[in-house]
Amino acid sequence: MKTKLRVGLQAAVVILAVTWVYSPAFHGAKLWDDTSDFPETRLAFNLSGLAKVWTGAFSYDYYPLKRTVEWIQWLLWGEDTLGAHLTNVGLHVLSALLFWRLLGRLGVRWAWFGGLLLAVHPLAVESVAWMSEIKNTLSLPFLLLAMIAFISYDEKKSAGQLVLALLCFLASLLCKSSVVMFPVVLLLYCWWKRGRICLADVWASSAFFVISLVLGLVEMGYQHLGLGGGSLNIGGFFSRLAGAGLAIAFYLWKFIAPIGLMPIYPRWTVVPPSPAQFLPWLALGALVGWFWTKRAEWGRDALFGLGCFGINLLPVLGLIPMTYLLISWVADHFVYLPMLGLIGLVAGGAGTLADRLTSQRRALLAASAAIVLCALGFASHRYATTFSTVEAFWDNAVRQNPQAWVAQNNLACAIAGQPARKADTLAHYEAALRLNPDYAEAHNNLAIFLAGQPGRQADAIAHYETALRLKPDYAEAHSNLAYLLANQTGRQMDAIAQYKAALRIEPDYVAAQYALANLLASQPVWQADAIAHYETTLRLKPDYAEAHNNLAILLAKQPGRQAEAIAHYETALRLKPDDAGTHYNLAYLLASLPGREDEAALQFRAALKINPDFAAAREALQRLQANNR
Repeated sequence: MKTKLRVGLQAAVVILAVTWVYSPAFHGAKLWDDTSDFPETRLAFNLSGLAKVWTGAFSYDYYPLKRTVEWIQWLLWGEDTLGAHLTNVGLHVLSALLFWRLLGRLGVRWAWFGGLLLAVHPLAVESVAWMSEIKNTLSLPFLLLAMIAFISYDEKKSAGQLVLALLCFLASLLCKSSVVMFPVVLLLYCWWKRGRICLADVWASSAFFVISLVLGLVEMGYQHLGLGGGSLNIGGFFSRLAGAGLAIAFYLWKFIAPIGLMPIYPRWTVVPPSPAQFLPWLALGALVGWFWTKRAEWGRDALFGLGCFGINLLPVLGLIPMTYLLISWVADHFVYLPMLGLIGLVAGGAGTLADRLTSQRRALLAASAAIVLCALGFASHRYATTFSTVEAFWDNAVRQNPQAWVAQNNLACAIAGQPARKADTLAHYEAALRLNPDYAEAHNNLAIFLAGQPGRQADAIAHYETALRLKPDYAEAHSNLAYLLANQTGRQMDAIAQYKAALRIEPDYVAAQYALANLLASQPVWQADAIAHYETTLRLKPDYAEAHNNLAILLAKQPGRQAEAIAHYETALRLKPDDAGTHYNLAYLLASLPGREDEAALQFRAALKINPDFAAAREALQRLQANNR
């Protein structure tokens, strides 16, 4: 009973620690790619979008289980970010508890310390406080369960445990592909346990290798498509090797001293590499060599922990091209899984040391460990506050790394709606383009900003055109340019052409479908096409009240389609009952139909109840009442 009580209290400490550390980010805004991963994604609107996720026809990666969870989250709490943040935090708690369990299965005496260290370490903040990194927090529990199940299989030779391990690993891979090195970790575990790898170990891990190979190749294909034929500017093999060594040294240092953490780190130059940039590899080789000479003692444990760290880092070191390398060689979220090897080393080393100390010195070691955990927890709590708002997030990124062109652009986007900060907005957009003149997204965003400034429409058009020259398949820029052209005299045909270009690239682009329908609806000759685009809009987004209203307006003008118009007005009012304009439009249509004058009067009154100053509705109601006397 005492053991159960102690374990319960230890688990409670882990849960409370994580809750406190991440509490500043519970209501955090959508950051960076959160806006595309969460409610705004087209997949959220219908089940066919979810099917596209699993068939690989959606998005820039193949993480179908992760995106399915996001879809479920949208169904549960829609635009509210609290649920998504609590999901990430809950998954991180689960990982910390499972890691504690795993270390215990590996015989680590300070296993709970290891779980708590994972729970509060600042390198985990980016993965937990940033909603889109659910691919990390969701994949890790599955991977830990896979490892625990494999250990059970290895001990008991239970086929059921091996199948369970394989299924959990598959689930983890469907959340994030960087866990692809897990089969190698399994063989490393077998060597650590027995001092050798036998044929039975290779056979037991073979199915894991097959799954890794298949889904790894799939993700490499997605990364290639994401590059769009562009260059990462990371050079050849030796440049990548130098960059990988620097990344390993960087992550080791940040694990030991997690200070100066930031969303985007400076991108070092390794093209061409200098001889000094290969020194990390020499240092790492010397360290591994030393551990190898001690493998009969503590060296095997050290090699296992360091090996787990290095093996799991391999997919994100830049040796294999990936789109993030356009921004930086390193990121905190890349080390969320690999640092478990280092944490295991620390926990195992602390436990071994404690066994050799006197009780007094053991207490001193425990107190020192508690101080370290508290310091890390406070650092993580402070860093988590920068994830609370979009402006705070990107302001921190720019202050830490002014050369980060993505951060300059995103900070400008965050403050663009503040009238008092127009000059700052323009300065940050210009800084982004000065740092990276070929940054199509910054040209597009600057154009949006300039389009809202008096006399700057021509400059806005020029930036849209530059964005499209750099990125011809940029659907959003086509749509934004179309919107600007549509409001200029004599340029409606150009606007229509741009909207159609956007929809050729992205047929499910709801905003473009709706905007094109509105533009076409302004001319009687185009109204049939407008109806078709409104219908497409509603197929993609059935709860779009404004589209129902506008489609109803057009249908009401078509012979024999008044009943359809009424149905769309009623749907719009069910979705948005306080829209006085829709009540008025429905009333106006009903008033023109024989025998429906009373219904029309009710709708006019509803419009006036919402907006007592609605003069047109008042006059129409008076005429209707006069005609019925």
